[in-house]
Amino acid sequence: MHVDRGRRGRVAAAVLALALTATASLASFTNAQPALDLFDEAVFALTVQYGGFADPPPAERAPGLRTALATVCDARPDACTVDAGARAIRALISELDDAHTAYIAPDGYDGLVRRLVEPSGADGFGWVLAEDPSDGALVVARVFDHGPAHEAGLRRGDRLLDLNGTPLPSGDAGRDRLARAARDEDAATALLTVRRDGVVLPTVSATPGPFDPLPTLRMLEERVGWIEIPTFARLDTVGSAVHDRVRAATDAGARALILDVRGNPGGFVHEALVAAGAFLARPARRVEARSGPSDWWFEDGVLSIRTGDGPAFPQLEVTDPVRFDGPVAVLIDARSASSAEFFALDLRDHAAATVVGERSFGVADTVTTFVGLSNGGGLQITTGRVRTADGAAYPPHVVPDVPVSGPATPVPVASDEALREAIRSLR
Repeated sequence: MHVDRGRRGRVAAAVLALALTATASLASFTNAQPALDLFDEAVFALTVQYGGFADPPPAERAPGLRTALATVCDARPDACTVDAGARAIRALISELDDAHTAYIAPDGYDGLVRRLVEPSGADGFGWVLAEDPSDGALVVARVFDHGPAHEAGLRRGDRLLDLNGTPLPSGDAGRDRLARAARDEDAATALLTVRRDGVVLPTVSATPGPFDPLPTLRMLEERVGWIEIPTFARLDTVGSAVHDRVRAATDAGARALILDVRGNPGGFVHEALVAAGAFLARPARRVEARSGPSDWWFEDGVLSIRTGDGPAFPQLEVTDPVRFDGPVAVLIDARSASSAEFFALDLRDHAAATVVGERSFGVADTVTTFVGLSNGGGLQITTGRVRTADGAAYPPHVVPDVPVSGPATPVPVASDEALREAIRSLR
């Protein structure tokens, strides 16, 4: 394996310099320079995590901005605020000209991570919620099999009105209240007032508890299997679970399959690759970073990775892999992102799948991560670029073969026009 020792040395020196800067900052904490502390924290995260192709990289751009910020802090200690540090972070990131690296303020970071990174909502009810754009009311978008919401009889399209006898606020305020209820050990059962198809149901009791947002299978008419994949962010589980669901569908007599990644915010690149292996002989892609490229592929039940010209290393094995060769459709929407986009493109380009729905979210050319900061805000950081196996760029969005606009709010399965269109495409 070829190693660029010069680059490695420069990066190591930059990390060491930042570590010394952080140490100096901690030693002078009594000087109360929160702007510099926050800026140093962000620069350290960018130096360690950034894998984009901005030239020069963040570590080489930061010293000038830090010097200017330190001058302000020395001259006017009252101006050396966290907000000043945040402005300096934004200035640094704007110089990168990288659309997928950003500073996110505290009032938006928590909600963004909850919606994009934690599709289950992490609140113990086992559902995904959406908001009615007309009034922000919370509506059930997905119910995970065998989770608390499923056991309580909740369905997609149910509108949540009250929690424990009190009107449920709209938007993030309502989500936060539900999350607190899920963590309240003194009130184990939540009493929900729900409107379904315009009718208010009797009070629904839901007891928060453990659940796992893994793919689910339902058999539809015309021997079509419908597999919903809510996330690829479950390490070493989602890809193999897709193989299990495909096997169950074929055992049930499925002649065609619908893979539903609507609302799927992505997750681990390799999980989507393993899942695609249930339909392709050797799905593969390349991840390019400043440190060099790595090749990933799934073949004969084994996920392997090779860095540069080095040897291949097995990373994961699916004990009983399957290969489905019947007709396939993939459902996407405007919230399908990252690994969900790679998955849809793999199946369309190499398994002749028909993609149905809306244009995807649009980070199909990058791998990104989120890093929280001490002020409650955070960073979205490009860690690399994902390419096809031969190094070609992925498109910025997945554009469906059969466009179908999604409803403004989640609807019951019987009224799901995109699902109906996917079934028609498989005839």
